[in-house]
Amino acid sequence: MNSLVKELQLSHKLLELNQEAALRFEKSREEEVTYDFYRDIKPVFEQGSALAHEWKERLTEMFKEGRPKYIHASQLESAVDNLEQQLLQSFDAKAKALRFRNTKESVDYTVQSVIEWLEEKS
Repeated sequence: MNSLVKELQLSHKLLELNQEAALRFEKSREEEVTYDFYRDIKPVFEQGSALAHEWKERLTEMFKEGRPKYIHASQLESAVDNLEQQLLQSFDAKAKALRFRNTKESVDYTVQSVIEWLEEKS
């Protein structure tokens, strides 16, 4: 059960990163902010990507012992890919707002479903 704490922490951190990306995207669109790749974009992406991959690897191992009824391993991979996309697009004011919102909701749904499953297990 102790290991579930880390998975829950990572899951909540992914939700937080996704929300931060949404706020940054809105700010980019409203204020036409210009970001520096090496100073602004790269560190955010690398940190978020590392956390997302650690989350996926930990959960993939847990899924070998028994996965939740409505969450599949492919959804974990999609959530990681979508979060990485969100992190990058959040710096681009020209990104499509509807696609950004839909991708955000997809990540939120998958991660929230994982959180609910982890809480049931603990």
